[in-house]
Amino acid sequence: YYGGKTLSHFTAEDKLDDLISILKTNQNAAIVIDSDKKQENARINSTKARIRKEFDAIGGFCWITKGKEIENYISTQALRAKYGEDLPVLGQYDLFPEYIESKFKGFSSKKVSFSKGIVEYISSTNSKDVLDLKKQIEKLYGLIQKWNQ
Repeated sequence: YYGGKTLSHFTAEDKLDDLISILKTNQNAAIVIDSDKKQENARINSTKARIRKEFDAIGGFCWITKGKEIENYISTQALRAKYGEDLPVLGQYDLFPEYIESKFKGFSSKKVSFSKGIVEYISSTNSKDVLDLKKQIEKLYGLIQKWNQ
């Protein structure tokens, strides 16, 4: 329930120091963070590194996307099924708003509408080989199973 710079106000540690404790909201915490990387060798920022370290310390789930943003996990197959075969392959570090603009005007202010329209085209079959999606979902599923024991 955060976006962009808001992440800098959260922590997974008990010390609050003007930060919002994620674990006070729910002890079974998982977080997905856009890497915002524009190329493979780019580094994640210090806030993202801090959050990952804190989640690792508590055995939580912290997924920093391999793609630039979570939208980079939408398979090209799903996008082409919805918007036409003329769409190029969606790259790992593509800026999704720029990528989809020719087919879906104003993506950045209409993400919910976009999501509702694309979801029926996304399947386990066309998503299984997208970046590390399968690995991360299996890891999260395993953790949720432990929480339920």
